[in-house]
Amino acid sequence: MNKSTLIFVPIALAVCSCASRPAETDEPRAMQVPMRIVNRTPVVVVEIGDSEVPLQLDLGSGTTLTLYPRVFEQIDAQPAGQTHVSIGMEGIAMENPEFTVPTARLGDATFYDLVVRMDGHSEQHREETVEYRGTYGRVGRRLFDEGKLIIDYERECMTIVPANASDVDQATCSGLEIPLEAEKENLGITTMVQTDIGELFAVWDTGARGNIMLKRTTDAAGLTLEARDKFQTQTFEMNGHEFGPVRMNVWDVPALPSDLHTLLGYWFFADKVVCIDFPRNRLFVQITANETKPVE
Repeated sequence: MNKSTLIFVPIALAVCSCASRPAETDEPRAMQVPMRIVNRTPVVVVEIGDSEVPLQLDLGSGTTLTLYPRVFEQIDAQPAGQTHVSIGMEGIAMENPEFTVPTARLGDATFYDLVVRMDGHSEQHREETVEYRGTYGRVGRRLFDEGKLIIDYERECMTIVPANASDVDQATCSGLEIPLEAEKENLGITTMVQTDIGELFAVWDTGARGNIMLKRTTDAAGLTLEARDKFQTQTFEMNGHEFGPVRMNVWDVPALPSDLHTLLGYWFFADKVVCIDFPRNRLFVQITANETKPVE
């Protein structure tokens, strides 16, 4: 049976500078996966059965895969008997029924008996997303949390490193080490950051199209800023390394957890190679431009 695709847009992942190497052994190994940056959003193609589904890489999502309802019309998915209720950015509760798919492939990585969710946004929201970036759902961080994930926006490439891969493959994760905070409910990949306005709780979120400072954070610091204003902090220090100055957009999103202050999105990832070591609760950052300096 020929593979089908859900869209007719030239994502052309096969021609980007990252390409999966051929399998030479059955031993676990690092696997490179092409991705494309579309409107400041990383997009990958996941094979589910005979369908090739373009999805947003969204590490702010705590799921494996979240798929639009129309995807389920083309794939083999069985109800898992549970429904997850989530709160969207607009503060609206959404029901996300869970399903099980026999296999899903991301590059050379195959995932079996995967529990996925149906997206609960409005049909209008989904149609706008399809038109804007050509995606039909999201790939969340839970797909990778047993190993390491390397994200390289400049090369339009990500690398999946299984937990039992060789020492050589494990060593591909390098750079400035930054410990992660113990994950809190629904928050994700989190670090503490020293800034001009104090210590902040930050989430690394590939689903964010820019760096976001929440308005309640600037309000608490006594700054008179409105939503959509710009904010720049000269100091942006993580684990003794200075990444400032960092410019951010001020957003008013009351629905986000109260102990979340800022989201690190496209503009933070754009000039860095970021490796997330999920089992050891740490990440590594390689700077591809404007090197950071240690804090004395």
